[in-house]
Amino acid sequence: MEKNGYIHIYMGDGKGKTTCALGLAFRSIGAGFRVMMVQFLKNWHTSELDSIKLLGDRFEIYRIESKKSFTYNLNEEQLNLLREEIKVELNKAKEFINSGKYDLIILDEVLGAIQGGFIDEAEIIEIMRNKPKSLELVLTGRNASQTLIDNADLVSKIDKVKHYYDDGILARVGIEY
Repeated sequence: MEKNGYIHIYMGDGKGKTTCALGLAFRSIGAGFRVMMVQFLKNWHTSELDSIKLLGDRFEIYRIESKKSFTYNLNEEQLNLLREEIKVELNKAKEFINSGKYDLIILDEVLGAIQGGFIDEAEIIEIMRNKPKSLELVLTGRNASQTLIDNADLVSKIDKVKHYYDDGILARVGIEY
């Protein structure tokens, strides 16, 4: 019997969307799954990259690491470069999805790439509707449209109730990155 893979969305303004996806990946690897994470809009070094290396070839990550700031700090030339990089990342994601090599694929911060106008939402809807039946697909980011939500099987909203960032505590290595 062929297994069904479902579509998850982890969204909201709270901390932990990527961490939630990584937890699912960690559990999946324990069950013998092969995992791929494509990271959009993240080009700085984070500790999960080191953890993923420790897991060997069962967990792969694809990202373009060029030195850029947050999108609101970029000039037009830098934004154009980012658009091109995200186009490459999306095309690679499509290859990974259709390769049959992975059981779980995480499109980390893809919702932010949509919200920022770097990816057309219709392309993600097409991916969701045409993914291989057995593939588990996870999308993360702050906001998902109702159309994205309608095309998902599981949607979790992670809301900030309280965060030490509001007290001036900045991101910490090993905790936030």
